[in-house]
Amino acid sequence: MKLPFSKNVISLIVALALGAFTLILVNMYLAKERKTIEAEKNRELGKEVAVVVATSSIPRGTKLTQNMVQVANVREAALQPRTTGSISRVVGQVAIADIVAGEQVSESKLMSAASALDLNREKQPEQAVSSGSLAMKIPAGKRSFTIDIDEVSAAGGMIRPNDYVDIMGIFPFTQQVGASSITQNVSVALLQNIMVLAVGRQITPVEAQADKGRVGGGGTITFALTPQQVELLSFAHDFGKLRLILRPPLETQIQPIPPVTADVLWQQILQQSGMQMGEQKDAKAEAPEKKASPTVEIYRGNEKEVKSLD
Repeated sequence: MKLPFSKNVISLIVALALGAFTLILVNMYLAKERKTIEAEKNRELGKEVAVVVATSSIPRGTKLTQNMVQVANVREAALQPRTTGSISRVVGQVAIADIVAGEQVSESKLMSAASALDLNREKQPEQAVSSGSLAMKIPAGKRSFTIDIDEVSAAGGMIRPNDYVDIMGIFPFTQQVGASSITQNVSVALLQNIMVLAVGRQITPVEAQADKGRVGGGGTITFALTPQQVELLSFAHDFGKLRLILRPPLETQIQPIPPVTADVLWQQILQQSGMQMGEQKDAKAEAPEKKASPTVEIYRGNEKEVKSLD
């Protein structure tokens, strides 16, 4: 008995079988490659390691408690230096630098409570209120830079540590006009939104120590600057006169401010004066003119008399 399959049907069945077999081979190859890639990735990242991380932000000077930290697993490649997997090793220690939520707790940012107490006892009275040294307060990527400045130039001596200021400079500027050289002062916005690290030797804004952290007749202020800003301010401090502009706490915007020269100043003054003169002229123009009263002339012989008809 002959099978009811034609050659076309048989060819179709063979093609489907070959296709299915090819698909199986492709899936096997992809699975093998996937395992190879995962193995390579695991080899690069390393195995998982238990490490203590912060569950919330921990400010500098805070004594760590059990609820501030937890143990999490991280890859060896992401492991930070001097970390530990034991919570008991960090609980009771004092943070000497800010620790953000989710950060691995490094023992380089911790100090024992006893050592922190001894450190505060050894400090001078004006430094006893600060927790940690000035170096611990400098943000990453910044440098501390100190200038001497008088009380008037430092916002009346009201600037405190952790405030933010704009630094203005007034410098002599010489330009060539024809065959002559003209020198005039120029006011320039040098730096904006700059953090104040210290005022005098005070590095914390404590009201009880306000007088010790106040710029007097000859005080100093320390800023947190990038290396490029240090270079700029160092030259500007010796080249001209600096003034500090105190910023509101939430004002962080940096905006372009054009320099001010004597010409710009006089243009502004003349412009304002012109507006005031124009307003006076407009006021005169709007005032109604007083009409002259009608009169009559009366003659009595050689005498003339003028009388108003109102």
